[in-house]
Amino acid sequence: MQGLIALGMILLFTSGMAYYYISSDASGSGLDEGAGASGNCGDGVDNDAGGQSDRDDPDCYANPELWEGYSSNRSETNSNNDPPDGQP
Repeated sequence: MQGLIALGMILLFTSGMAYYYISSDASGSGLDEGAGASGNCGDGVDNDAGGQSDRDDPDCYANPELWEGYSSNRSETNSNNDPPDGQP
């Protein structure tokens, strides 16, 4: 009987974790505005192959000149605007 209870708890835990992962934006943060949206600024990948990703890529900001307005809902599309060492 104790084995069945333990098995049930394991199944409940793993199904809950699977649901959380599938329903999240898969970036692991879940805290950025726009999380779960179709952009790729929260995935930790340099999607435009410009040398920087996410918070270090100007494409992910509404106002890239001042590094303001970050949103994981935005997409990295311009590889020519990535600074060589991240944010100034």
